[in-house]
Amino acid sequence: MEDKSPPRPKRPRAIHTPSVHLRTLRDAGMLKPGNAYRLTWSDGTVVVARPRAAALMLDDTVIKYALVPRHYGPSQAFECPKCSRAAFKLFLAYAEWACYACHRIVTPSMDMEDRDRHRYRAQGMLERLQTRPAWQTKVTRRLLPEILARVKEMG
Repeated sequence: MEDKSPPRPKRPRAIHTPSVHLRTLRDAGMLKPGNAYRLTWSDGTVVVARPRAAALMLDDTVIKYALVPRHYGPSQAFECPKCSRAAFKLFLAYAEWACYACHRIVTPSMDMEDRDRHRYRAQGMLERLQTRPAWQTKVTRRLLPEILARVKEMG
């Protein structure tokens, strides 16, 4: 019997999906109540953000803040409008804001073969090692020659 159901839409890609990260907004001073900000992405998507005392309005969607317990004290996060889980980053896909899990976002590493994913990860570690101050990476710098050798082995 032939399946007549419509094809499922492709899962949104993290690099092509407009997103809002709480830390980015906070660092830019865009969470002060009473102001309105225009957020624009490279694909032309424009969203008006209006911070409130206990929530952030993105166009017509109200996104509440949540507190995430941490060992050094609670951190502020968004509450996903779809599943109510705490999320530091929300994505705009299918005309609604939701977290990574709700939209089933695909990251670049999910499309890679195992070998390429390991190379990608090793190169990221290498970049972080080379840009951080020595006191932050004292133990890891001993492993730098080994990491370099493994990256060269991978091709």
